[in-house]
Amino acid sequence: MYFLKRIAFAIPLLLAISMIAFVLVRLPKGGPFDRERAPTSPEITRNIEARYHTDEPIWKQYLRYIGAWWERDEKGQWHHAPAGFNASLRYRNHAVLDVIETGLPVSLTIGLLAFCFSMAIGLPMGFIAASKRGRWQDRLLNLLALLSVCVPGLVIGPLLALVFGIKLRLLPVALWESPLHAVLPVVALGIFYSGRVARLMREGMLGVMQNEFITAARAKGLSETQLLFRHGLRLAILPVVSYSGPMLADLLTGSFIVESVFQLPGLGVFLVNSLNNSDYPMTVGLVLLYAIVLLGLNLIVDFLHAWLDPRIKYG
Repeated sequence: MYFLKRIAFAIPLLLAISMIAFVLVRLPKGGPFDRERAPTSPEITRNIEARYHTDEPIWKQYLRYIGAWWERDEKGQWHHAPAGFNASLRYRNHAVLDVIETGLPVSLTIGLLAFCFSMAIGLPMGFIAASKRGRWQDRLLNLLALLSVCVPGLVIGPLLALVFGIKLRLLPVALWESPLHAVLPVVALGIFYSGRVARLMREGMLGVMQNEFITAARAKGLSETQLLFRHGLRLAILPVVSYSGPMLADLLTGSFIVESVFQLPGLGVFLVNSLNNSDYPMTVGLVLLYAIVLLGLNLIVDFLHAWLDPRIKYG
C-alpha cells in the first residue's frame, strides 16, 4: 500500500514539476526564434508567434503544452488542441522523444558505468578504512576519499584527457565509437562519488560495530572478520543504499559537463542548448524525464532499504 501511495503521489508531483519548469524557462526575455536570423518585420514576428502560440498567456500555453486545452474551430465545434510536449521549437527535424531515444542510452550508459565504478572503488575503501580504524591505512584512505570529493569531474576530465589521451595516447578523448571511448568519461564522473561512498561506508561500518549485538557476538568468540562480513556489512551498507538513488540521478544529470568535455552525444548537450534557446518543449520534456528517473530510483531505494533492514516497516 505504501508503494502504491508513492506512485499515485508521483502524478501530481510531476505535473507540478512540469508547471514550474515551464514557467521558469519562459521567464527570461526572448524566444526560441530570436537568435535564428536577423530581426524580422513585426508582421513576420506576429505570424511566427501565432503559429507556435507564444503570443498567448503563459497559463494557456501550459495547458496547450500538456494537452489540456480545448478550443473552437471556425464552425463553432470544440476540438482538442494539439499537445506540444513532443514538438521541439529548435530541432525542426527532431521531436523531443526522438532526442530522448537518441541521447538517453548514452547518458544512461555513462551514468550506470560511473555508478558501478564508484561502488567498486568506494565500498572497499570504506570497509578497509573502518576495519583499520586509527591506523595508517585508515588515514590514507580517508585522505584519498577527501581528495576525490573535493575535485569535481570538470577538473578531472580535462586532466585525464591530457594525460591518457594526448600525452600517452592510450585512450580516445572524444566521441562515442567503442567501449574504450567510455573509459575516461566514466572515471572522470565516478571518482567524485567514490569518495562519498567510501566515507558513508566507513561511518556506517563504525556505527554498526558499536552496537550491542556486535559486542555480544564478539563475546561469543566470533573473529573480527566474521563480525565484519556476517553481521556488520549488511547494516553498514544501508547509508550507501539510501544515497544510491539520488547518487545515480546525480550521475545522470552530472554527466552533462563530462559529456561536453568529451563531446559525447548524450542528453546534456540538448538540455543546455534548449535552455539557451528557450526551447521550452525540449527543456520541460528533459526535466520531466529526469524527475521520473529520480522518483523511480528513490522508490527502488526504499524497497531495498526495507529488504536489507527487517526493522523498517512501511505503513
